[in-house]
Amino acid sequence: MKPHTLLMMLAIVIFTLGITSGSQAQIDPRPILRADIPFDFIAGGMQLPAGQYTLLHVGGANTIMLRNAQGHGEALLRVSVSEVNPQDATTMLTFTQYGNKIFLSEVWTAQDNQVHKCFKCREEQTLEAQKGQPGNITITTQPSR
Repeated sequence: MKPHTLLMMLAIVIFTLGITSGSQAQIDPRPILRADIPFDFIAGGMQLPAGQYTLLHVGGANTIMLRNAQGHGEALLRVSVSEVNPQDATTMLTFTQYGNKIFLSEVWTAQDNQVHKCFKCREEQTLEAQKGQPGNITITTQPSR
């Protein structure tokens, strides 16, 4: 084999390994908190049962996965992230309630002074237009270690 061809093949292999290991680093879930949620709720358009959940960053700060500890549900959420003042930072979940429907709306993380605002699913947008002012529910929790 010609040295130039061998060198080119080696460069392609190294480049491919670099891309796959870099993308794997973004896919590996990073836990941000655990929470006991005492009611059924909707997150990312998915109906989820009450229970213990782990929230993880997957693929970057703008995507959060909720994973039920008992294996009864999982959802991916698109979120917008903003910084909060360190003295206002806390670790909690906030929910919006329209009648008997409860939607996860924000994930607050004190460890990085951020609030992750969930994008509203179509069902929540419809209820908001029909029912107007919602109720709010807050669950304070601890960061994941």
